[in-house]
Amino acid sequence: MRGGTERSGLLLSDDRTAVVSFIPAASIEAVDIPDSVRVIPASLFSGCASLKRIKLSASLRSIPDRLFEGCSSLEKIIMPPEIDSIGRAAFSGCSSLKSIPFRAGLTELSEDVFSYCTSLTSLIVPDTVERIKSGAAADCTKLAALVLPSSLKTLEAGAFAGCSSLRHIRISEDNDVFYVDERDGCLYRRKDAIAVLRPCDFEKAAAKLIKSAKADSGADERKDDGAPEIDRYEESLRTAEADIDVRNLSAEAGKRGTYFLT
Repeated sequence: MRGGTERSGLLLSDDRTAVVSFIPAASIEAVDIPDSVRVIPASLFSGCASLKRIKLSASLRSIPDRLFEGCSSLEKIIMPPEIDSIGRAAFSGCSSLKSIPFRAGLTELSEDVFSYCTSLTSLIVPDTVERIKSGAAADCTKLAALVLPSSLKTLEAGAFAGCSSLRHIRISEDNDVFYVDERDGCLYRRKDAIAVLRPCDFEKAAAKLIKSAKADSGADERKDDGAPEIDRYEESLRTAEADIDVRNLSAEAGKRGTYFLT
């Protein structure tokens, strides 16, 4: 084995293609992983509170589970040109991370991958992503804007649970599975018009629409013409938590990730 320098804290294999271990120290704020490295163990930097900047190897194609979990000071990540996968909870608890430098090739956002990234204010999901798994960006309490791609086919329950500031949801008009209704800002499934993701002020918007519909309609019109639209929002209010709250659903199922919204 060949030891890394004190500055990097990395211990590399003899052929320098794998990281064997990382020795954290309070003085280590930045780490550059050599471009020869192709393998990094899971949880390598987990809990390294002093780490602020990381440059990943250009040869890396997969980010393992929990690689940066709990790196609360991490602000900047330099990604390799292509990434095929990012493991579960890889960036969970990176509370100083304000942006995600996505790369080509990613097809899913894994479970809890960006959960508790509480400085994240917007998220633009790459066009290659087809699945967003349970808890992917859960409890990102400052996340206000979300842009979803035309490639998205599956959105698991609770992917954005606890995003209490989420106000703007957008999705490509070319997406044939989901759409956003501009009247209430909710994300709906096309096949059954069920709301699968709603902005934080959904109840207020829905109540306003219901009140407006009732005010603009006579008694007979409300019964015959206005009722379907009103019922739609009232039904959404009653069922939204069952549709998108992964924590309640998971408690009933006994495990996470068993509920799908497509």
